[in-house]
Amino acid sequence: MKNGGEPTAARTEGAGGLTIREVELREILVDIRRDLSPDRIPPDKALRLLGFDSLDQIQMAVRIQERYQVNLGGLDPDAANQFETLRSLASFVDAEMSSRVQG
Repeated sequence: MKNGGEPTAARTEGAGGLTIREVELREILVDIRRDLSPDRIPPDKALRLLGFDSLDQIQMAVRIQERYQVNLGGLDPDAANQFETLRSLASFVDAEMSSRVQG
């Protein structure tokens, strides 16, 4: 679903136990860093250790905001902790989407 409204707690088969949201976000990351394959982005490894830099983070933020219509802190450089790992990024997106639905 383009708006990303599917359940995210469910783990997918064959994707290393990733949530649906983690798989979706990993696709965005692979599109940004075409030199990485999906299996080289584990959910709990720091993205900076995989070569993602601040420019990549800006690209991530823009694509995530477009896809999920969530606010990523106005691209605030101090919000870098939300980009620490694939899992923390997915958790942040889920929390933002949940607060948007509740608010």
